[in-house]
Amino acid sequence: MISVTINGNPLDIEAGTTILEAAGLLGIHIPTLCYHPGLPADGNCRMCSVEIEEGKKRKVVMACSYPITKDGLIIETDTPKIYSLRKFVLTLIAKEAKEACNTPVLRHLFEKYKVSVPTQFNTSPDSLPHIPLDTHLAPPLDLSPNPSLNAPIDTSQNASHDSASKCILCGLCVRACEAEGIGCLDFCRRGHQREVTSPFKEPPTSCIGCGACAEVCPTGAIEKLEKDGVRILWGREFQLVQCTRCGRFFATKEQLERAALNYDDDNDLSSYEEICPQCRRKEEAYALVFSKVKATRG
Repeated sequence: MISVTINGNPLDIEAGTTILEAAGLLGIHIPTLCYHPGLPADGNCRMCSVEIEEGKKRKVVMACSYPITKDGLIIETDTPKIYSLRKFVLTLIAKEAKEACNTPVLRHLFEKYKVSVPTQFNTSPDSLPHIPLDTHLAPPLDLSPNPSLNAPIDTSQNASHDSASKCILCGLCVRACEAEGIGCLDFCRRGHQREVTSPFKEPPTSCIGCGACAEVCPTGAIEKLEKDGVRILWGREFQLVQCTRCGRFFATKEQLERAALNYDDDNDLSSYEEICPQCRRKEEAYALVFSKVKATRG
């Protein structure tokens, strides 16, 4: 165990713990836009900047990717310098990703760091799109949902690219795709032309339609549309599979085919049922309880 001090609060932690994780143990919130606990840290959004002091040296580091390895580290998460850095990052986002200004995560941060939002995007909460908000990104806001369930689905190959101006280049979708073992998304070009896309901006043939990229996107830049058992993602149509127990659509055929590859050759897949994770957990729980009851009764 090593000792550190965060905003004046002493804390003993395991060596290798990141500053972001250590701050969370004390209930200290550090804003992030490119971090997800289930993915490797990247630190490219710079919103999690903090100041650390080692002896007489003081510098700015990324809290999500900086491991604490030395005893006596002093960390400050909300100094005037850090406030200015985060405000500068948000100002750039407001100028470069204007369509993202209405998303809950950014509106919360704009308000906290007093960043001016372009007038045409400074709308009331009632007119904002309903986008799921991860609690690790920002505290939930009271926003009225406005889903357009009856709108026609755009199946063109540019369906997901139409929201490019919502992209803040956090890279979460790229890392999520890599974590799934697919890797059909990546950054292309440089400078102000940098963007996330599929190879040659065509519907990616290796995509299995899992939707992990859309789930981790903090601004809703990647559209995942589902209707009548069909999922539209990156300009491709994926047929959804229904759970044989509850009847809910829960995965694409491509997802299940890829999952089957993880089985050993000796396993018999002919009896494998298409059951959603919720129903499968219920069956496993019932089986566990039944086995314990049976063992008790001898």
